[in-house]
Amino acid sequence: MTYRNIRLRALEPQDLDFLFQIENQVEWLSLTSQRVPLSRFVLEQYLAEAHLPLEQVKQYRFGAEHQTHGLVGFIDLYDFDAHHRRAGVGIVIAPEFQKNGYALGSLKALETYIQEVLNLHQIYAEVLTQNAQAQQLFQKAGYRSSVIFKDWWFAEGQFHDMQVYQKIIHD
Repeated sequence: MTYRNIRLRALEPQDLDFLFQIENQVEWLSLTSQRVPLSRFVLEQYLAEAHLPLEQVKQYRFGAEHQTHGLVGFIDLYDFDAHHRRAGVGIVIAPEFQKNGYALGSLKALETYIQEVLNLHQIYAEVLTQNAQAQQLFQKAGYRSSVIFKDWWFAEGQFHDMQVYQKIIHD
């Protein structure tokens, strides 16, 4: 799956250092359910099981690789539901590679995979309402705001609203 200069690929054991860096960004912990840093050991185990089928584990992480810079981030499918033909999408691009179009390229490459391989009807993203950068990304990628969950996410000592963006792939 490739879009312009971004290729999505399976995770490899040599991705451990980059994964460790991304997963343990202190400022990003409030954006995930993860509340403590992850050890290299835990991440090695995760990489060892990354090959398990999407249908079995209901989630899959791709490496987002730029043709020149190498691995620039990750894009995840989660809450995969084959019956209802939908999945959630999450994306993270390392700070040093942000604002170069790599997130949008990753989303477009993922959509190709979703259409050609998974035949999903829709994908969705959950975005904190104060995360203007993520909102702009999903809007630019053709997602539409569908609902706002009030006080949905607790982080940094307070509740935050969560906006859900959807993209219908097959009408």
